[in-house]
Amino acid sequence: MMKLDTQPFSFFDAQGVALTNYSVGDVILESSKIPEGHTGTIKDNDTVFDTAGGSLDYFIRYASGQETKFRKGVSSNDSGFINKLLKEGDRVVIKLAGTGSGIIDVVWHGDLKQIRTVNQTETFEDFEEDEL
Repeated sequence: MMKLDTQPFSFFDAQGVALTNYSVGDVILESSKIPEGHTGTIKDNDTVFDTAGGSLDYFIRYASGQETKFRKGVSSNDSGFINKLLKEGDRVVIKLAGTGSGIIDVVWHGDLKQIRTVNQTETFEDFEEDEL
């Protein structure tokens, strides 16, 4: 059996980000791009408001430049399992949705999986069940 290459990936690891430094619609944090030849999955997020004030929107920014909002108006601690799939060149963006004096910590983790193309000599039986 062949095993696909999966590795941990940190989308965000930022502490003490002051929302007063931004205007509504500004990008507060932007993850690294998903590298060529990989997909990325956000597994869990932990966004903590150390001090109250302000709100956030979460977006996926596709390699094409288009954006899709997947969570809006986050104004208090937000943690859990997101399970969003990103393709090569995509990234996650957090924007200010409402002004305030909040200070946030943002830690999001997931994984990268190497993209494989199945050649004509491989069959589904060549892969482990969790890879399908």
